Amino acid sequence: MVWKPKIILGGICGAAIIGVISIFDRWCLQRLSTAPVDLTFFFLALAIVLSIFIVVLMVYLLYGLLSLSYILDRNGLVIRWGPLRQVVPMGNIERIVPAEAVHVPMRFYGVAWPGYRVGRGYVKGLGSLHVYATCPLRDQLLVITPSQVYGISPSDPQAFLTDFDRRAGLGLVHRMEQITHRSAWASMPIWTDRQAQALIFAGFLINLWLVAYICNAYPELPHILPLHFDSLGEVDRVGERAELFILPLIGWIVQMFDTLAGLLLHPRQTAGSYLLFVVAVLVQALLWAAVATIVL
Repeated sequence: MVWKPKIILGGICGAAIIGVISIFDRWCLQRLSTAPVDLTFFFLALAIVLSIFIVVLMVYLLYGLLSLSYILDRNGLVIRWGPLRQVVPMGNIERIVPAEAVHVPMRFYGVAWPGYRVGRGYVKGLGSLHVYATCPLRDQLLVITPSQVYGISPSDPQAFLTDFDRRAGLGLVHRMEQITHRSAWASMPIWTDRQAQALIFAGFLINLWLVAYICNAYPELPHILPLHFDSLGEVDRVGERAELFILPLIGWIVQMFDTLAGLLLHPRQTAGSYLLFVVAVLVQALLWAAVATIVL
């Protein structure tokens, strides 16, 4: 049987957060339309970029909320959340109890807003906790196994417990393995490769820093600048100061290309993906040197 949690409150709050971010973005865009290019301009633009990432994350979390369900049969429990499937065999479930009946310290770390909880934690004496619920921890049901504890929130907890007791007495048809199934993109090794993540982050951060540097220097720069020097160090091309932004744009394109290519290569050839990530960082450094030569 498929049990669903109550998702209305969590969905409304998630949509409200996205709405507030949209209003903030509109305000930033209005400010940008009249603001001069300086460090304030940079931070306004950065706020919009970061808010886009936050909205994407919010949409992902709402997708998880809308898909959240608990599939219970005589073989076990499957918790479905977004791209994840937590499989809990019936034979591994020691008991399912209301969290308020477990009188031990519990900790939760993850996403939490009214009507939504997803993340991890710890229950003293019972082990690590995985939460996929729509109510506070103390109002959840705890599915206790020898190695893990799962926090869930079916819409009718008492009926769920009755259904569990009935199905547990039926006996197994086939054995299940206690495992987490992920979709193809969610199981990519890049999500656990901290070194690769650090290189990708460094490339984007250096590029962003370069844009901030240009914005900060922009008001003091002459309208016409020397943009290129020949082999003898003589100026052979001049242009408007706005053309300086072409250099971080080139860096951003290189960073995006190398990142995407590296992500595709990473599962099969990790060393090759690392080379692409390092090259992207080096390109950002070279562009920094070029901008510094022009501006200083």
